[in-house]
Amino acid sequence: MPKSKPRNLAGLVIPFFLATCLIAGYWFYWFNAATQIESRVRAALPAPLATSVSVTGFPYRLTLTVRDLALNVQDGVRFQAPSLVATATPFNPMLWVLEGVEKPSIAFRGGPMRTVTATALKASLRLRPQGLERFSLTFDSLAGVAPTGSGVSDWASGRGLVHVMSSATDTMTLGFVAQASAIQLSKPLEGSGAILGQAINNVRIAGPIKEGQTLLASPNAWRQKGGYLSIMAGEVIWGPVSLTNATGKLSLGADNRFVGRIDGQGALKPEGIAVAGLSGPVGLAIEGGEVSVAGLAGFDLTNIFR
Repeated sequence: MPKSKPRNLAGLVIPFFLATCLIAGYWFYWFNAATQIESRVRAALPAPLATSVSVTGFPYRLTLTVRDLALNVQDGVRFQAPSLVATATPFNPMLWVLEGVEKPSIAFRGGPMRTVTATALKASLRLRPQGLERFSLTFDSLAGVAPTGSGVSDWASGRGLVHVMSSATDTMTLGFVAQASAIQLSKPLEGSGAILGQAINNVRIAGPIKEGQTLLASPNAWRQKGGYLSIMAGEVIWGPVSLTNATGKLSLGADNRFVGRIDGQGALKPEGIAVAGLSGPVGLAIEGGEVSVAGLAGFDLTNIFR
């Protein structure tokens, strides 16, 4: 009987010691993962693009919070948000899901900052050691609401999606799909483009982006490496005009604006009825934001969201 007490004590101490080691080991793993994520995001968003970057959520989650985010994106696009929150599980820190963005706003090419509103907005990001593996963004509606008294109009879109994924055979190449419907522009085109009106019924572009991982890091480096977007399947239905079965190639010019050519089957369909003799192959040349149709007068696309 006297020898049973040390055995009972050992039976309590050993499990407690093992549990403590497991908890300490997990805390170290979580803390190390959180520290690495913070460092990588800070390196990608150097001050003053964000005032603070933090990872919380121990023990069940990795919750990344970026405050006072201010980005100047390619070609004069500006994006701001007081905070952005994304989450991942501790055992899969390469897959992130957007939890929310506080009062986001966006501006295009010198236009006013518009508050962005969305319904059913979902976004996820999967990474791999070599870079991006997959990015997905879907929404039922998206709108840019202009400031009161600014004298400019809102823009809006119905259901849309953007998917970017790396190739299984070439990790530097990214597959790209973007689609949106019921787009209402903030202003109609001028000149020869006025016939198109202010509403786009549907837009869809799909194809590979050569050197796509480089594009994510630097548009200048992408241009210098000869990267380009190869359009394998495109469609635009804009007012009375439709362009289907479109293929083409787009790259960046010296001013980092898209240049290239798109060819497809065009048709003029006022009130949805095709006009005989006004359907056939159409070639679109794009340079510096301006589109010219089969050598005819061009029209400027750069200000339709301003």
